Amino acid sequence: MRSGSDTLEEVKRRTDLVEVVSGYVKLRKNGQRYLGLCPFHPEKTPSFSVHPEKQVWHCFGCGIGGDVLSFVERAEGLTFREALEKLADRCGVVLREESAQDRAKRETGRALMDDAVAFFQAALGRSAQAKQYLEKRGVSTSIASRFGLGFAPDSWDSLRTHLLRKGFSEQDLQGAGLVRERENGKGSYDVFRNRLIFPIWDDKGKVIAFGGRAFGDDPPKYLNSPETESFHKGRTVYALHLAREEIRSKGYVLLMEGYMDVLACHQHGFSNAVATLGTALTAEHLKTLRRVTQEAVLVYDGDSAGYNAALRSLPLLEAAGFGARVAVLPEGQDPDSLLKEAGPEGLTDCLDAALPLVDYQIEFLLRKYGLDSESGRREVWNGAVEVLALVRDQATYDHWRSRLSGLWAGRESHRVALVEADLMRAVNQRRTQAGSPRATAEDGPARASATPPKQPASKLTRMEAAVLRAAAEEREGAEKVLSRFPPERFGSAERQAFAGFLKETLERSASEDSPWDQSLWSQANERQKVILSRLLASPEPAHPLEECLIELESYWEWQEFRRLRQRLLAGETLSRDEVDAMDRLARQMRT
Repeated sequence: MRSGSDTLEEVKRRTDLVEVVSGYVKLRKNGQRYLGLCPFHPEKTPSFSVHPEKQVWHCFGCGIGGDVLSFVERAEGLTFREALEKLADRCGVVLREESAQDRAKRETGRALMDDAVAFFQAALGRSAQAKQYLEKRGVSTSIASRFGLGFAPDSWDSLRTHLLRKGFSEQDLQGAGLVRERENGKGSYDVFRNRLIFPIWDDKGKVIAFGGRAFGDDPPKYLNSPETESFHKGRTVYALHLAREEIRSKGYVLLMEGYMDVLACHQHGFSNAVATLGTALTAEHLKTLRRVTQEAVLVYDGDSAGYNAALRSLPLLEAAGFGARVAVLPEGQDPDSLLKEAGPEGLTDCLDAALPLVDYQIEFLLRKYGLDSESGRREVWNGAVEVLALVRDQATYDHWRSRLSGLWAGRESHRVALVEADLMRAVNQRRTQAGSPRATAEDGPARASATPPKQPASKLTRMEAAVLRAAAEEREGAEKVLSRFPPERFGSAERQAFAGFLKETLERSASEDSPWDQSLWSQANERQKVILSRLLASPEPAHPLEECLIELESYWEWQEFRRLRQRLLAGETLSRDEVDAMDRLARQMRT
């Protein structure tokens, strides 16, 4: 539960960002800013900037930024509440106390799950069937203990009866997802029966749910607890608390698809392995993982299902700024079976050969269909267009655009430019259909694995960034900018969205006395905070706002004049209003 905005702002007011960051990064003063090597991605040239006056930080290498709360969250892998508590304790601010009712409910829920874990583990100790299954699957006693494995007896109500005797209520059991109400409304029955049980934890190591694996082929093979107040499948990453230290040590996470794969990896020394819980990778999963790393290796089967999973993951990983590779396993193998057959060396070889996500997808298409037949060329073309339409990293896009054009042209090297133009046209058409932005250095989130190549910003980009920076710094600046330029006037989807956010914040806070920066930070989402920190921590010198507005207005007028003139030269007939607009714009430009 978050504290009120007043408490949050008091913590930020009493906290010196430079002092906090200096505990993690060696900073040196550079004008009004402090510079250092980014703690969140490898780099040799400092691109991490801290602006003490604005109390913001931003890395111009990996493209992330924020305020002091977001820095501590990311640096220590904490939740918002944990970071707030840490900083409040540091600066002597007392947070709002949890109510007695909420505290009692939380403690009851925790005790209930602990008792359920103990029940399942005791049942495992008495079950010859469960122990035989673990032995057959090669799960060691130490791993079974580390992962808290248990057994649900083949009974309709053994867990329910046990927990009711311990003093918990029927409502407690249903709220935790341990029992289901009977159809006749009279009582309830256990969700898990005759299954191997896997406790599911939150990222702090508290049990919040369970997974059950059938011993035979009875459907469903895997069964998870229903979603509750504490448990959301699309947000929970299995075994993250057990893998956290190894992920930080190795610098990347191994993303698997099943419980047994994770157990096998940890047993064979790959302790940075985690899994999603029977669902596709989500933005919430990545948000959880970003507290620990921004590098992932996806361990997928080398078949069409693996390819489709990678295709679904690509936009999410790029939007979250993750550097991602795919380790392709031998056909018909999963991590568990590969480790049994080839040992740790077999999986290590696959990990060493892991490909960047986009490379994996296009190489898969080339391998599966080839370019020797017309049908194969068509499949590769359609698949490549689908993949490239999702790519926002400019360097990756340029590499594959060039390579694919060369492959299609073959020995007819004079056709490369024509093929490339056709490919770009098809990709842009697919992006338009999907509503996806073009791949640009400015709008695409930077990869966290390396500092992206610097590309000079266009004049329009620099001018629009300058006025948005002025709007972000002062309420009066925002009022002046937005009274003259509506959000849709800006030249990129990112800047349009951010100008829209400024306008909404201006309207919402019109009757408030809160400082402008407080209004912005309290209402910004994660992406908006990154843009805000990038603008405020910019090394570019600030220019007088009125000069920027006049110059930008003149630039837009020139662009509009050129557009009308090109239509005229192309033989189009302009309306009377358009001709008048051309005449007016020409006079303004002469003036």
